[in-house]
Amino acid sequence: MNADAIYVLILALFSSSCLFAMYRHHHRQVLISRQQLFDDCHTLIELTSSVTDEQGYTSIYADWNDTRVKLSVEVDNLTARKLPVMWMHITLFRTHKDCSGTTLDILARPQNTESFSPSWQWVKPVMPLAGWPQHARYMTKTQPPLLTSIDKDVKDLFADVRCKELLITPGAIRLTYLAKQSDRGHYLLLRAINFDNKPIESSLIMGLLHKLDALAGHMPEVQNEAA
Repeated sequence: MNADAIYVLILALFSSSCLFAMYRHHHRQVLISRQQLFDDCHTLIELTSSVTDEQGYTSIYADWNDTRVKLSVEVDNLTARKLPVMWMHITLFRTHKDCSGTTLDILARPQNTESFSPSWQWVKPVMPLAGWPQHARYMTKTQPPLLTSIDKDVKDLFADVRCKELLITPGAIRLTYLAKQSDRGHYLLLRAINFDNKPIESSLIMGLLHKLDALAGHMPEVQNEAA
């Protein structure tokens, strides 16, 4: 092997090593950013535990306003011809379980790809009130809560088009919200999902928690409406 061939080989090995090191560094940064998505609100809620999934996203359990809450995210790349998105799930565990067993799922702009929504297995439709989202799926597993008691809360939540789903069960209330959208150029060019590295703003999370808390306070435990 002549000197030129050896030089080319060394250059190729060096370039490959640099690329691999850059990839490892980028991968570490991505994992760190996924674990820090909710760091901005740690001073406003009392963290009790956390769980990190296989993709590096961390879900946290915390106490807030004398209520147990869960914050988690889910990446959705199942919808064809749409950029991948990151859904944020905010779960407010009800202090007193609803003994009437009422349930309600409001899924805005359904695509039949929302694996997080239980309403695809529910068979009882619910007639929404006037002014509620038009392009939405309204379902209950048992019977819905008194709709008039949460009328203002539902309108207030879905006035924000980033609200995707409101799920009410006897033990918890969960809101699914559009937190991030994948970088368009990065996805179209490389077909790789790339979100910005910034934590989700605490002001956004706190605002949504207050709205869910208000909704929970407006729901009576006794059901008075037919499904």
